[in-house]
Amino acid sequence: MTTSFDEFNALGLCLSPEPSLQELTALRLRFLSKTDSLARLTEFAASRDLLPALEFGLSRHRLIPPSGPVRPDTITCAAYFNQIQEDHLKRRAAMTEHLVTIVRALNERGIVPLLLKGCVSLWSDQNRWRHMRDMDLMVHPAEVQIALEALRRLGFRDSPALEGGKADHHLPPLVRVGMPGWLELHEQISNRRVERYLRTDDLASASVESARHGGHARILQAPHMALHGFAHHHFGHRSSSFGTLNLKGLHEFAWAIATMTADERNELEALARHSRRLRVAFEFWAAAAAEFYRVRLPPNWRLGAKATEEAQSALRRSATGVHESLFSTFMREAFQSSEEASAGEEIASIWSARLLERFAAVKDAGRDIVVPWRNRDHLRKTSAGIRE
Repeated sequence: MTTSFDEFNALGLCLSPEPSLQELTALRLRFLSKTDSLARLTEFAASRDLLPALEFGLSRHRLIPPSGPVRPDTITCAAYFNQIQEDHLKRRAAMTEHLVTIVRALNERGIVPLLLKGCVSLWSDQNRWRHMRDMDLMVHPAEVQIALEALRRLGFRDSPALEGGKADHHLPPLVRVGMPGWLELHEQISNRRVERYLRTDDLASASVESARHGGHARILQAPHMALHGFAHHHFGHRSSSFGTLNLKGLHEFAWAIATMTADERNELEALARHSRRLRVAFEFWAAAAAEFYRVRLPPNWRLGAKATEEAQSALRRSATGVHESLFSTFMREAFQSSEEASAGEEIASIWSARLLERFAAVKDAGRDIVVPWRNRDHLRKTSAGIRE
């Protein structure tokens, strides 16, 4: 889905951790004067899994108009967003209940799992605006079979609907009756693309134990969690290759920066210096967080001009509906096989501008997607050369 760049910027303001009074006043006037603006904003937020976050931002800043329709069925804005909040919190409560059951069952077998990504939000009851499709937790590779047996005893099973969901860092997704989403049991924190820059052993060794809900789990400290969060999207989901930004991941990164202590921000910046490419990615995400979500960055971070320029370009593409999920679909459809698509993704960074222009043109014209290279043999050779 696409939106105007003006409305796109309005979404960033609504979700900002620290908007100015002047910006909030402008948003309030906008929603009161343009009755369809909030409806379009809501639709775009839903397409990026940001609807609960939008409800939180609107409620927090008192931006929800007291009356007026937000959808064609004329439901009022207040009623609509109240329902979003109710459904979201109900889902989170159910996921938290299942997570606590999982952690306790693993503890009984001597396993203290490392909670990842959204699981930390559930376990600590923080960032209640965060929407999650699934739950991720990691155990030591030597404990995987014991953990899997414990999960089977709790009623977890493989799902035909999620068949093929195994990755190089976690087992196939598991589902359980009554649990929203699915569970991914990790042997490593991240896939091989992220492991190049953030090793599981290094992250896990910096984790701390958290005792809550009658159970014991480990969680990453705030700087390490933020570092893993943006690397997960930038490298793990290939947004670095596609020249895109995940707005949901960026929102979580922005809030992490805004809620850190000064010492934690300094540690995050220091951790990002461990490799040149990680540093470049960090500057890109920090610039995007400041540009879109209006996060105030520490002056000692000193982002390069190139980072801001690239972040602005990626945000403009996001407003037109180009993001990593669509790009992955484009690559799969173009090459018709996962092997060929994987090869294409390896060199997409070289061709990112050409690919994005072609993708946008094909998408706007409603035509079938075609391979944007002259022949696939050349693609394979080029890709192999880069990997070497």
